[in-house]
Amino acid sequence: MEVGAVIDGRYRLVEEAGRGGMGTVFRAVDAEDERPVAVKVLHPHQSHPENAVRFAREAATLASLTHPAVVRYRAHGSSDGVEWLVTEWLEGRDLAERLKDAPLTIAETMELGRRVARMLHRDIKPSNLFLVDDEVAQVRLLDFGVAHNRALASVTTVGSAVGTPAYMAPEQARAEGEVDGRADLFSLGCVLWECLAGRRAFEGSSALGVLAKVLLEEVPPIASLVDGVPEAIDRALVSMLDKAPEERPTAGLVGQLFAELRATLPLGDARRPAPRPSAKRLGVQPETISRWENGKRAIPPPADRALRLCVVKFEPIDDYGIELLEYGDAASSPSPVGLEFASKTWRACA
Repeated sequence: MEVGAVIDGRYRLVEEAGRGGMGTVFRAVDAEDERPVAVKVLHPHQSHPENAVRFAREAATLASLTHPAVVRYRAHGSSDGVEWLVTEWLEGRDLAERLKDAPLTIAETMELGRRVARMLHRDIKPSNLFLVDDEVAQVRLLDFGVAHNRALASVTTVGSAVGTPAYMAPEQARAEGEVDGRADLFSLGCVLWECLAGRRAFEGSSALGVLAKVLLEEVPPIASLVDGVPEAIDRALVSMLDKAPEERPTAGLVGQLFAELRATLPLGDARRPAPRPSAKRLGVQPETISRWENGKRAIPPPADRALRLCVVKFEPIDDYGIELLEYGDAASSPSPVGLEFASKTWRACA
């Protein structure tokens, strides 16, 4: 379908708004009320059974949902052999774009968490969270193509992983069988962790590398990387990101906790969590410094106080640390980046 076409005798395609591997999204006008709508069209060459089922699943799921945090359904059908889905038109941008500017405030993160915590989706990630008018309080969940609607057949079958690697729960990555809402809590935990930290919880150079970290690596507590995060939020994210589904809290409990924490912070509060200087500024990964245990390359700290050093020159040792080649007293150095020796571990400090 092209711009100018009229679908179902009612929806006139005005302009192409986006294109993906499975379909194209158009901004259209509903002839009945002259309001703008979004029309998603499945690419004809992508109409093989798997994509067609996913597209039909998204339409059926949206048609069955009425929730303030879900994009509103208008209609769906088929015209000349082309499948289409009509939803409300949203102005704004997705969370992934928003996070390119800066991390969210603690209040915004809690607002996002309380609004999304109880949703079943199976692919919660920043690009599927749309901020209407760029406001977290008006978040909408998009793309229900892999969502599990209990009135439909199971989405996840044995041997089939569904989701996005960096936000996929371990049980999804293992593809051992059907998953439940606890996988969504893990994904949401990844998103909220990223909202505060300014980087993904699981990063890697390939999808397989990311999945390996999802399965094997523990995410550092957010309070160990970002200053100003309340202890209750830190504990909540740790529990949401537990590798074992049975150890995660219920969606209701998480939603209630975030709502209570959110109530203590005005949404317009300009305060943001203060990230500690990233080790990337020193040319190594953030976890490098925090995981470098004191060894022969370390400088013994004074017995009565922490040693603060400003890095002037360094070189990587391996995946676990750096060697200080030149250093100075942080108090007298003009550089704002330093290292602090504490508990036999080097870590970034202001």
